[in-house]
Amino acid sequence: MSNQNRVRPGVPSGGEFAAHVFAEPTGVTLVDPASRPVVLAPGESEDFNNLADGDVIETIDVYRSHVDDGSGYIVTAGKTVNVRGLFDEKDLAADGGIDAFLDRHGAQIEDYLRSRYDADLDSEDWEEVRIDCSTLLPDAPLTEGGIVDAAWVGTKVTALHNESDPGTFGYEYLGRLLREQIAGSASVQNRLAVRAEAMRMLPQDIEGHCRDRHLKREISDAGALAIAGRLKDPSRPALSQFAVRGYADRDEMNTELHLAWLQNNMGNRSATTSIALDMMRSWIRNGGDNN
Repeated sequence: MSNQNRVRPGVPSGGEFAAHVFAEPTGVTLVDPASRPVVLAPGESEDFNNLADGDVIETIDVYRSHVDDGSGYIVTAGKTVNVRGLFDEKDLAADGGIDAFLDRHGAQIEDYLRSRYDADLDSEDWEEVRIDCSTLLPDAPLTEGGIVDAAWVGTKVTALHNESDPGTFGYEYLGRLLREQIAGSASVQNRLAVRAEAMRMLPQDIEGHCRDRHLKREISDAGALAIAGRLKDPSRPALSQFAVRGYADRDEMNTELHLAWLQNNMGNRSATTSIALDMMRSWIRNGGDNN
């Protein structure tokens, strides 16, 4: 019995879904998205949010510096963090609750976040703090892959993400780190109002404030800021920071006050200065009397 073809040669079987044989394409190359070039003019910026994962990194922005600057590109990875949620209401009952705690220590929290994560902050709402972590890239050919690597590896946004979650294995918890920093510092209760009052205090006002309260009651927060302002000097970074930001490390402030006390005693000793230094150390230990 002879074999017979059921379909004419050259006619595909199976309709439009039948297997077809196509020739190999010539002259076509698929571009790896990671190597896709990015072109920005000097001074130009552009967002690359399509390269963000939406969880660890919510936004990615790239800025190219001015041609005469030579610093290259700034890659910024942005994330929103609920800073209020880092703290437990029960743990802060003695501080008046979370809101009072954030009001008093807001400047210190912001400074710590900026320093730890090389970040800029927008903190109008403590439940949605916008944190932008940045890194620099040289002024060389840039690709989308280079932007992604810079965002994930070059910035500290990944550390911020992991440390914001208490359940992330092997990482410090940001809430605990902030509590430890604040516990080791001395701070005023209302920085802006107190600083304005302190700036109005003349040397004779400070002396009178200390004289009236010596051995009777603590100096006020404004008095402490005013004394620190008078002592502000590059050799006293903690007292200088306290005078401006309203907080500083407690041990560092005490060390600088002790050195100032020694310097006062070794020179033409001023009893007024000694009293002010002693009352300042007492304020650090006990807090201020603002009544």
